[in-house]
Amino acid sequence: MNSLIWLPYLPLLGTLVPIFSARLSSTACAFMTAALPAITLLLILSHSGDIYSGERFFSSLPWVAAIGLELAFRLDGLS
Repeated sequence: MNSLIWLPYLPLLGTLVPIFSARLSSTACAFMTAALPAITLLLILSHSGDIYSGERFFSSLPWVAAIGLELAFRLDGLS
């Protein structure tokens, strides 16, 4: 599942939104800032049916391949 890789980064990217939307109204800035955490929640909820049935999701990317390190994310019923 490639969407698991984005889960920790979407809320962090949401912290940058006010910088780029400072010229808009405060309401528009607030909604744009809340959009990325909401997308993160929707990604998690889209996997909820499979997780409740016992399936585990795993996604990894090579990080420092020279020494065998990889960036891995797992999503299961306890997460």
